[in-house]
Amino acid sequence: MKGTSVRRGLTCGLVSIVLLPVAIVVVLALGGLLRALGDAAAAAVCTGVALGLGVAFVVALVATSVASALAILDPPRPRRRRRRRGRRIRSDREPPRADRPLGLS
Repeated sequence: MKGTSVRRGLTCGLVSIVLLPVAIVVVLALGGLLRALGDAAAAAVCTGVALGLGVAFVVALVATSVASALAILDPPRPRRRRRRRGRRIRSDREPPRADRPLGLS
């Protein structure tokens, strides 16, 4: 249970580390476009949103580092080996003949 939570957190952290810088660049580019069009208020909003995304990126980076450390320190438990069942030969069927392909009766 604990290992799956760490792996899920690590996966979400890695995805956010990849996607948040892209979102920051897009929002900053939109703010620059709005500033060039003369809308200073919307450009300021975009700058604030980009700053918030930057803070979220730093938090995701730290959380991913912690989750990675937890994943390394908590090795997976060994799986129990299943016992193999022997194939039972049914004596009520006739053995396959050489003139017929296997599996066809």
